[in-house]
Amino acid sequence: MSKSEDVIKAGVLNGITPLPGMAGFPTVLLSLHTEFLDEWSKKCDEARRERDRLRQHIASTTQARHPYATLLTAGQTAGGIKEILPVGKLICQLVTETEAALSKAQFLCDLAAT
Repeated sequence: MSKSEDVIKAGVLNGITPLPGMAGFPTVLLSLHTEFLDEWSKKCDEARRERDRLRQHIASTTQARHPYATLLTAGQTAGGIKEILPVGKLICQLVTETEAALSKAQFLCDLAAT
């Protein structure tokens, strides 16, 4: 599991593949550390010159389902993840929590009406 402190600014990506509509804005993607980012963040000028090759490398690792080799986008809330649940259990948990919240909301509405 990652901590919030594990998230880094992946500024080198702006030289490789700028986000659409971000020209002139200091927007920086956040990611967890990867060997790719650790290496290329130290060589931003070279990364800009090699952008076509690096962009293809990022795309190929993503298509091969190996994004951890290049880019793991994540925000500071990555540290808030305490467990990874199977989707079925997650859905059941969401339904249970939603029902409890709706029940509480109905109780408050009934209380306010009296």
